[in-house]
Amino acid sequence: TQQSRPSFEQEMVKRRSISKTAASKLISILNNDLLLEVFLRLPHRRSLIQCSIVCKRWFYVISHPQFSRRFFEYQNYKRSSDSSSYYSSLPYTILFRTSRNTRRPLGEIVSKKSEILQGIQYETTLPPNSSIRASFEDLLLLCRDWKEYCIYNPLTRQLLWLPDAPSPRNHLEKCGFVSELMNNGQYRFKVLLIIKYSDKENDDCVLDGATFCSETGKWSKAVFSFPKTLAPGYKTFEDFVVSNGILYSLVDAGDVKGFVAFDLSTDCTSKDDERKQCHFIELPINFGRGWRASRDKVCYGVVQGQLRLSQMVKMKREYDLKIWELDCKNIDYVYWVMLHRVRLKTEKKASMGVAAFHPNNADVIFMLRNQELYKYEIGKERYRVGELRGPDLPLRKYLIEDFFRFFQAFTVVYPPWPTLIPVLSNV
Repeated sequence: TQQSRPSFEQEMVKRRSISKTAASKLISILNNDLLLEVFLRLPHRRSLIQCSIVCKRWFYVISHPQFSRRFFEYQNYKRSSDSSSYYSSLPYTILFRTSRNTRRPLGEIVSKKSEILQGIQYETTLPPNSSIRASFEDLLLLCRDWKEYCIYNPLTRQLLWLPDAPSPRNHLEKCGFVSELMNNGQYRFKVLLIIKYSDKENDDCVLDGATFCSETGKWSKAVFSFPKTLAPGYKTFEDFVVSNGILYSLVDAGDVKGFVAFDLSTDCTSKDDERKQCHFIELPINFGRGWRASRDKVCYGVVQGQLRLSQMVKMKREYDLKIWELDCKNIDYVYWVMLHRVRLKTEKKASMGVAAFHPNNADVIFMLRNQELYKYEIGKERYRVGELRGPDLPLRKYLIEDFFRFFQAFTVVYPPWPTLIPVLSNV
């Protein structure tokens, strides 16, 4: 009798068997050095974990004490040699809050690449009674009460409470932080806390604050200043964002005046050092002044490690959107580069504004239209990605413009290997 042909299922089993055999032969051919080079090029930690359970040999290569150091070095090389490619591969989450109550969530945007990570429920994983004050890469700066601060990694759930901050009660602090990878593969971080604003007789704006360093485990008093003539009538500062190790805060005097920049890596031994440690950055030349510079029309953030600024003004039935990036390749001369200017048409009663910048794509922003979130690629169509929710939303849609004055976005970008928070010996 004629032999029956194999079924589809039998054929698939046979092919899988052949594939497994080929893979086994490949594994046996590759030596440990070649395996190391392959593993170094994997995109993130989860891929490494999955590979480490394939066999004992792979586990040995990945768990070797020197592997994490090599992995860090390779990722830093990728970042420096092709920053746009490096950043575009990173998953991210954007958390929305209001400055009036950063404990209550309004919504979030999660990138598709974040789906490869274990689900992070920010509403339930944050420490009780803590509010988000700042973000940097994959870390959050949290605050509880008026002097308790902590550094938190939402992916690994690693948390470190700092010693009590020297912050007087009932003072409206502004804060931010930055971390840095050292040559020994360990991270160090610094926290900046601005407590009080005042004026000197010599017409300087004086900022009293404190800095915390993970290497000393202590808070230190800090005083910063810049010429008041650059920001006349200033009323307040915003919480900080970080670009290239510099902390930037928006200066508001009823209308936006510019940015104040803090370099915590500079020690003050002269007047020149003071100017480097704290200096004022004026707005772009073609930035609209007066009512056009009110806080609800301005958004700032970081894209691929660079400071971004937007201004969106309604003119009859369309919006005029401008986006700039700060060029600071020359430390002694920084300037704004206009990247985009577009006109957006909308309905008469609709209120729109820039909610956040895409951390990895220079041509994408997230917009808030009434209470709906949209992803917008410059020059192309917008599409809806979510909606804000919660008791902090305005009751009437036309109040959304006032709502923008208190709207905040915290961006968390997950690197290939989670940032490890150092242990403080003095805590």
